[in-house]
Amino acid sequence: MPTPVPNRANRLLPSLLVVGVAVMATVGLIALSLAQGWAGSGPAPSPSISPLTRADEIDQALVQGQLDSMSLRDKVALLTMWNVPGQSASDVTAFVERVHPGGLILMGSNVGSDPETVRALTAGAQTLPRFSTLVAMDEEGGDVVRLPWDDLPGAHQLSREDPSSARDVFAQRGALLAEAGVTVNFGVVADVTDNPSSFIASRILGVTPQAAADRVSEAVRGENPYVASTLKHFPGHGSVSGDSHSSVPVSDKNLEKWRLTDGQPFSSGIAAGAQLVMMAHISFPAVDSQPASLSLEWHRILRSELGFTGVAVTDDLLMLQHSGLPEYADPLAVARAAVMAGNDLLLYVSSNPNQLAGYTPESIIDGLVSDVARGEISAKRIDESALRVLTLMRDIKRSQYARTTECGRVCPLLNPVTELSDASVERYLAARVYP
Repeated sequence: MPTPVPNRANRLLPSLLVVGVAVMATVGLIALSLAQGWAGSGPAPSPSISPLTRADEIDQALVQGQLDSMSLRDKVALLTMWNVPGQSASDVTAFVERVHPGGLILMGSNVGSDPETVRALTAGAQTLPRFSTLVAMDEEGGDVVRLPWDDLPGAHQLSREDPSSARDVFAQRGALLAEAGVTVNFGVVADVTDNPSSFIASRILGVTPQAAADRVSEAVRGENPYVASTLKHFPGHGSVSGDSHSSVPVSDKNLEKWRLTDGQPFSSGIAAGAQLVMMAHISFPAVDSQPASLSLEWHRILRSELGFTGVAVTDDLLMLQHSGLPEYADPLAVARAAVMAGNDLLLYVSSNPNQLAGYTPESIIDGLVSDVARGEISAKRIDESALRVLTLMRDIKRSQYARTTECGRVCPLLNPVTELSDASVERYLAARVYP
């Protein structure tokens, strides 16, 4: 039986005290440096600190203070994303208050007839005052659409048009998602294949590595002003023949060949600013026998070779369970392996125990907490991922505030604070989003 947890708002009271002290200390140091100058022996810094620098420093203090004040159980919960069925905002709020996840994913059954209905649902997930619970959706366009009113071109059409079209279309798609209260799009397919029989063929943005890379980067730039952009499915389905929804497909490529082919669109998308990368349940035995989603080596390649610093999210972990392979039959064992491999966010498109081999979200979280207590997973590993998730949650909160303050709910701000005037940032700093 999972350990009862307090109301999310109540549990934040000690957290906010710690965060408040950290932020006040940061602001105090900034003010002292401005009033007295630099007392150190080295070269003096600029006599003034820009509003943008102050905003960045306060955000960093908020994130670190929140992490430092959290229990192990809440840190582990932050590494999970679930689906809550139906269209009841109160059900969403109750789930978030009970489980304390890092985010929710919306599926077709969650979507009503208009943006206002979806926005009311997503608002139910927002229970933290200074961090935005992630609300994700698979909105690729074409074959994969959750919003019935998204009739924009999908990848199949965009692959035949100039790369600039991908930017224009994903900007419009990002605006649709933001209007509905969605903050993360699992929507930029960076897979590449010239095989028309591949199950992913109709969802790719190009049939050659360069063509795909050009359109992937433009798609990221297009939607990033509105939602956090995700590249999928790393390291790429293009050279496998099976469907990872029901198996663990295998590629015969080695790492050198991968770098020249499947790796290019991911590298391009990361350079364009994608904040998340989704790890696929596919295997490249020449690199690692484990599926990429459970592979330390593929996470190393993503971080060290491609320079990715954002949030690594698994593809739906229930897919591994559905593969029928006995080594993936236990959801807790799979969750443990996913965390140890380096994933920051574990994705489940259900929260129903009937689909989780009898587990509940709470029992999976509590099981991982026990793994840390036994030393199977290090506390440092949990903190690394919790810090990345909290940083994304804070970045989204900051973006949302900038949008609503400057130009309404939806507007194109690639880097909301960077693109605002000093006076606008001053208003942002003075707002109630800061203690």
